[in-house]
Amino acid sequence: MLPDVVTGRDYGEAYLKNAMEAVRVMSPQRIQAVLEKLTLRPDIYILTDDNTHSIGQYCERLFIALGFHAYFPEAAYQMQNLANHIRSQDMIIALSYTGEDAMLIDVIQRIFLRERPYLLSITRADNNPLETLSDTNFYVFADEIRLNSMDLTSSIPMAMILELLIYEYLTKSKAQEESTTSP
Repeated sequence: MLPDVVTGRDYGEAYLKNAMEAVRVMSPQRIQAVLEKLTLRPDIYILTDDNTHSIGQYCERLFIALGFHAYFPEAAYQMQNLANHIRSQDMIIALSYTGEDAMLIDVIQRIFLRERPYLLSITRADNNPLETLSDTNFYVFADEIRLNSMDLTSSIPMAMILELLIYEYLTKSKAQEESTTSP
């Protein structure tokens, strides 16, 4: 039995509206804060819950392509071990639709006991523990879908936000490069 949300004729429209709303509510101040941190060329650690794992892999690929040292732990034991390696000048990107994943929150809190890296999170639009811990949080909107006890909630809006941040960073980097090479 499919959830009602995916059987309606308007699902495509709702899907696009959710994605557009995630982009629309990206505050220029928050974008600027992330860009300022990225210009310092931090090491980037990407932490996810189970549902956003593939977006974490994609995020790692994006930042490696930009020449950053980016690390995405593939297994839970790798994520647990990070608390001893992350430094204050690093950046953590945490992806969790609910913002309530216990293991993810625990790892971040253990890191914060030793160091205080910059925490960028992407979660749904509500008050959640991950958002509360974050220096910068971007919201995503999606229809929550569970099927056969699996979470099928779309994480594509998260990928869109990450791509837009990358594009902003590239634009800013190019403008800075051109201003330093101009006579």
